[in-house]
Amino acid sequence: MQPIGFDDAADEDYEKSRRPHYVEEFCKMVFQGIEAAFFCKYDLDTLIKLAHYEWLIRKSKKGYSYRYSNTIGVNHYFRLYEHRYEFSPASGAKGPFQHLLRFHPRKGLDFILKLLNIAAEEYAYSELDAPDPYSSTQRDFSKPVFEPLTIQLNDGTKIQQHYSGRLWAAYRGHSVIPDLLQSVMALENWLIAYAEYSESDQLEWLFDYVLRNSNSVMPTAVLASVATGFPVKVGKSALPLLRTAELYHMDQSRIVHERGGNETNWHSGFQRDIMSEIYAEERRSAALRPWRTEHLEMLVIRLQFSGWRDAALTAIDLLHASEPQDETMRFLLHRIDSRSWKPIEDKENNRIIFEPEDLEPDLKVTGDARVACNGNGLRLLDPEVD
Repeated sequence: MQPIGFDDAADEDYEKSRRPHYVEEFCKMVFQGIEAAFFCKYDLDTLIKLAHYEWLIRKSKKGYSYRYSNTIGVNHYFRLYEHRYEFSPASGAKGPFQHLLRFHPRKGLDFILKLLNIAAEEYAYSELDAPDPYSSTQRDFSKPVFEPLTIQLNDGTKIQQHYSGRLWAAYRGHSVIPDLLQSVMALENWLIAYAEYSESDQLEWLFDYVLRNSNSVMPTAVLASVATGFPVKVGKSALPLLRTAELYHMDQSRIVHERGGNETNWHSGFQRDIMSEIYAEERRSAALRPWRTEHLEMLVIRLQFSGWRDAALTAIDLLHASEPQDETMRFLLHRIDSRSWKPIEDKENNRIIFEPEDLEPDLKVTGDARVACNGNGLRLLDPEVD
């Protein structure tokens, strides 16, 4: 089956508005309804082809996406149509993504990564998060707003990914992005289930594959979540996430928005949708995962008290050698490098906490130095999450 379409991209929205009603109803079934599972299982290629046609704004001959002056929201910054079928409020149980990963894991994974890559590439060159979008200075649109960060894989290969707090928090629904891109919620659910029942060598291949085939931190943030939840099983597969300082900072910012059982149920007002309770329960289960209030700092600490201690310390040494070594970075290194800790008995609470030794003089005068340095120590004796 070929998607019903037209060659002139400029007239695409107009032509779609004139399509027979049954075409719209068919697309809703494919992407939203309970029939989506059937299409994912038995006609995957058609679904993927139709998704690309229906979701993605087509490129002009000059290579630029069409944008319209009267467009609201952020979807066009990610090369996605506004309100193209109903994916709001977002849920990992909504849309075809969970079914794709269930029935055709490799093709489903590739489809999700490609969708995220297309959207991230458009976003990286857009003005959405530009430092001064209203500046009179003409910006070079051939360059991304922010230079991509570099992640070193376990074989020494270096990859680059577009990043921002907006992209990192996408899988938790804590940032303003197109609801369609929160397909990463389904990706997280699938990876967690995979981690629960798979061996470490299988996870190693999967982590490496996702990193190599991603141009942004949207799926990388999901890997960070899985690694934090299953540090022993993930093991060395998590090391690429621990060699780049920006990932620590973004993940620490994420936990500020975690609300656990108090997270807003955005699906409560959608009782007309017979699936609303399922969507709400999926989001609640995601919010209550036991490692939600932990982040990459706790992951690298846990690995230092495991068989991966030397590898974790090597990752920390790379951070010591990185730039910039500003106050935030130096506090981070004191918090995560166990070689500089000293134990202190907390008799009142019957526990042992750790504080860094040899704190630099300029850090000692900082008012919140104690909190900034030993915020992780109080949890070191917690049992293993997985």
